[in-house]
Amino acid sequence: TRGVGGIALHAIPQVPYAPERAAQIRALRDVLKSFAGRRILIDEALPGSPATVPAESGDLTLNMTLAGVKSFDPIAVRAAVQSLEGTSKGSTTLAATDGPALARSAGRYGDPAAAKVLATLLLATRANAQLYFGQEIGLTGEPAVLPWGTRPDPAARYPAPAGPEVAAEEADPNSLLNWYRRLIDLHHSNATMYSGAIDLLNHDDQGVIVWISRRGV
Repeated sequence: TRGVGGIALHAIPQVPYAPERAAQIRALRDVLKSFAGRRILIDEALPGSPATVPAESGDLTLNMTLAGVKSFDPIAVRAAVQSLEGTSKGSTTLAATDGPALARSAGRYGDPAAAKVLATLLLATRANAQLYFGQEIGLTGEPAVLPWGTRPDPAARYPAPAGPEVAAEEADPNSLLNWYRRLIDLHHSNATMYSGAIDLLNHDDQGVIVWISRRGV
């Protein structure tokens, strides 16, 4: 009733897809369906959960494997893409590279070019993409975090995250922001991108990641 678009369930400390969890998710879905319009329930794929998402899950299931890449090299990234593709059944998977408990991807690997590569990986599979605020312009710092239940002080001046400004990125055709926009347009307009499966090639190549997207799979 306050305009919320949905609910995200993150890091629930339960056995993946236990009966109790399934019942809770079912109840939440019933509540969301009681509102006019579409409300989205986002579930999170926990470590060790099966590749096939059961019926009692969220509308979208968050997969954080790209965010968990420790070293930015083709071998580590290829494994993450394989894991992501393994759970991308239809359009239910939600992929992410950034989140509130992570160092921002724009500065995580010490290479500014990595942000564009991660953006490409995020939007070049059939998974849906979740953007954490500011990653589309390359923010590297974090905003002030208030403890849960703390009321913000209207008179306080909280430091803004470090990074470029939107106006500057708008004016630069080669900026990260405009790169994200082109990728998003491609992801939504190309059926092979948003619905096709991918076949990874050159599995032993340590310098490059190659794959083919196949339409209608």
